[in-house]
Amino acid sequence: MNTDPSRDDLESRLLAQLRREIADDGFTARVAHALPRARRRIDWTFPLVTAAALVGCVFATFLVPVGPAILEGLRDLAAARAFTPAAIGALAAMGALAATGAVMAADS
Repeated sequence: MNTDPSRDDLESRLLAQLRREIADDGFTARVAHALPRARRRIDWTFPLVTAAALVGCVFATFLVPVGPAILEGLRDLAAARAFTPAAIGALAAMGALAATGAVMAADS
């Protein structure tokens, strides 16, 4: 890769001398005017990842064979009982939310 500024300047001047406009009688403007307007794409990343995290939290809450699983799981974790079904459910819900945050942070 050449980084010599004098050569870059010479190349720029030579290319500027060789540049020629091609007469098109307004063809370019007509084509540009006839093109359909670009549609704005909807970014579905945030709603889909958020919905997936909520579904994961619902599964973690209702599929664990304990009453109010998340609250009981948090109490179990606070008491250093990490392998109860409720604690595993709470950890799964927190993992789903952490994954959502990681995806959102990486996307933005």
